[in-house]
Amino acid sequence: MASYHYQQSQDPGGANFSGVPSVVPIPGNDQQPHVYNVASQFPQNPNAYSRLNESAEDYNYIDDDYETSLEYDDGDESRCSEDGAMSLSGAIASGLDQLGTPHGSAGSNNSIPQSAGGASSSFNGGVPVSSMINGTRSRAEANMKHRDKKQVKLIGMEGEKSTKTTRKTVKQKTSPTIDLPRLFSKLKEQKSNLLDVRKEHIASLPSSIKELTNLETVLLVSNRLATLPPEVSHLVKLRQLFLSENLIVSLPPEMSKLSASLAVLDLRHNRLKEVPNVIYCLAALKTLLLSFNKITVVDDTIGNLTNLYTLAFRENHVTSLPNTIGKLTKLQNLDMSRNNLSVLPEEIGHCTHLTSLILPHNQLESLPASVGKLTQLTRLGLKYNRLAEVPESLSRCVLLDEVNIENNLIVQLPDGMLQPMKHLSTVVLSRNAFEALPNGKPDQYKLLATLEADRNKITRIPFGYFSKAENLSRLNLENNQLKSLPLDFNTWRSLVELNLGTNLLEKIPEDISRLEKLEVLILSNNQIKKIPKTLGDLYRLRVLDLEENQLETLPQEVERLQNLHTLLLTSNRLVNLPRSIGNLASLQKLMMGENNLNAIPEEIGNLERLEELYINDNMNLHWLPAELTLCASLQIMSIDNCPLSQLPEEIVFGGPSLVIQYLRMHSPYRSGYV
Repeated sequence: MASYHYQQSQDPGGANFSGVPSVVPIPGNDQQPHVYNVASQFPQNPNAYSRLNESAEDYNYIDDDYETSLEYDDGDESRCSEDGAMSLSGAIASGLDQLGTPHGSAGSNNSIPQSAGGASSSFNGGVPVSSMINGTRSRAEANMKHRDKKQVKLIGMEGEKSTKTTRKTVKQKTSPTIDLPRLFSKLKEQKSNLLDVRKEHIASLPSSIKELTNLETVLLVSNRLATLPPEVSHLVKLRQLFLSENLIVSLPPEMSKLSASLAVLDLRHNRLKEVPNVIYCLAALKTLLLSFNKITVVDDTIGNLTNLYTLAFRENHVTSLPNTIGKLTKLQNLDMSRNNLSVLPEEIGHCTHLTSLILPHNQLESLPASVGKLTQLTRLGLKYNRLAEVPESLSRCVLLDEVNIENNLIVQLPDGMLQPMKHLSTVVLSRNAFEALPNGKPDQYKLLATLEADRNKITRIPFGYFSKAENLSRLNLENNQLKSLPLDFNTWRSLVELNLGTNLLEKIPEDISRLEKLEVLILSNNQIKKIPKTLGDLYRLRVLDLEENQLETLPQEVERLQNLHTLLLTSNRLVNLPRSIGNLASLQKLMMGENNLNAIPEEIGNLERLEELYINDNMNLHWLPAELTLCASLQIMSIDNCPLSQLPEEIVFGGPSLVIQYLRMHSPYRSGYV
């Protein structure tokens, strides 16, 4: 996976730490202050909650663990998708798949418009250091966002060029922008099978819609409809009806006349407080999308919809499912995420064609044993519930490629539960009460690529536990109670990302050099006093997080880490840095605040790619080398709470920008800037 999830650390807010250093831009060689683009630092994405500008790839009814966007109600979780339901284009594609019609076509002559993919924004304030492994992030990284915010504020305070955004008030259109009777007349003349009037502020449809008897697909997305006219029942060929993002509170009972034709009904993002009774009469339905409403009850008559392939109730207020759910024997995708379910009926086991069962963010305390009958499942979402255990029968779901039980109350999995799951590539056990890793033979992880077991109470890793995990590339054991690593630690050679932060480790094995593929290594917040010289052999390492340990020195051999772009040394006991640090040609971010540094080596001037330097809160640091001015890419620097007594007081008081200018004016390298 090329991209990394973002997730809060054990200190989610990351805001109110004492001694947060001031961060200001550093002027470039032209001695003009570098001003960050505020919009790029703190992007505002107006489409973050858009339901239409998503790509069709979003349609898979997978758990919202696996998307990247916005999460708004989990407190310390920010790596989840805002909208796990399918996009409009995805819903269309799904309906056409089930109807046997080629994608993008609603008939022989009319092509369905495909919505553009929504633009996404990303934080541009540097490498999200400790979030590299499954979104975990250290205290210093949490601090960074607030430093950047302070930086933006300081730009304005110092009178330097600031960026202000003036918003123009745009009057919302409240009346339709289209002449529907005229349009209907034209469509009738053309015998069209497609009606597409999205985002037209339509509050009602004229009764003349009954004359469009050739319609097969109707798109009324993003209007102001509260209901439909009874005349819609005349559209006897209608197969797909998209009504998402309206104000619908009811549907006319006359729609029951569409029971033989209507296969796809999309009512997401409306104002339904109950499922309209007429829906239970639409026996031909294959896709029913009711997500993002206020529905509290699912009626027993849901069992009438025996042709359903996809059923979505995401983000409603449903407290239970009726036993008749078991009659939906063709059902393949069921999304009940973000409801108030406390129990799942035993009859769910009759839905033997289910491939995706999405149940996160409910109040489930147990699962029925019948879930083991769902042997076609490839995706099971159970995160953020109240499960104390999972049934042993789950081991019969051998096609699962991912097990995610994050944020429950589980202490242990049934013995050998993962063993039969030969397709398993991802296991997420985070935020539970595990005291040990799951029992089972080593080959249970033969195909495993990712294991996340952070924020548990795990005390040890058994010898040979990962001996068969030949594909394991990401291992996250952050925030546990590990005191040591197993003797066969050097056999974890497939690892690319390893997070052992916030444990009780006192040393790192010398043979860490055997982990030749390692690119991200997080050891923050342990009790490590010494780093082995062999660490320098990890030539692929890009991120090294050693903050909040007890380090007094760094080995000279770190100079061999030629691909390292982020080095975190904050909150240790460092008195000095090796001169070889100047050989880290790729280094872009160096954080060494809150140490005991009494000098910065002159070789720091060799770091031509260095963009961010944090040396704040070093109480013995009285001078900065003139070579600092040679760091041509330097944009951000923090010197808060450093005495710097050998510099003029008024210069230090003026902040990093003034300090750099002073060093430049008094350095032997000044001629290089003329």
